[in-house]
Amino acid sequence: MRRMRSLKEHIALPFGIAVTAGAFAAIAFLLLTSLAVFMLQLPSGWGYVMGLVSLAAGCLTAGYVLGRKKKRSGIKQGVLCGTALFLLCLIGGVIFGSVTAGGFFAKLTVCLIAGIAGGVLGVNSER
Repeated sequence: MRRMRSLKEHIALPFGIAVTAGAFAAIAFLLLTSLAVFMLQLPSGWGYVMGLVSLAAGCLTAGYVLGRKKKRSGIKQGVLCGTALFLLCLIGGVIFGSVTAGGFFAKLTVCLIAGIAGGVLGVNSER
């Protein structure tokens, strides 16, 4: 008889690990892009674009980690990870800055596309 896995180890733990990995990847990429902006003396307007790229890297990483762990439903896993990181970004924007409609939809689009791409890559990757 097959033992049933608990909800915690089946859903919550892999999702939490993936989102944490994605958040750390986004922070690391944000530090790298801010160093690049500083070293290359790029205009401050590039900061928003670099922030979006960092957020996309985090969503891609989170989707990849969860897709690799689950090995199925890469699009669904990517949407979940992208949405989770988007919500973290939105909460941070509400607390520390301002939220605009254009920024809201731009970040949501970037998060979902990068998360889906990461989830699909994770499911289709071979060990």
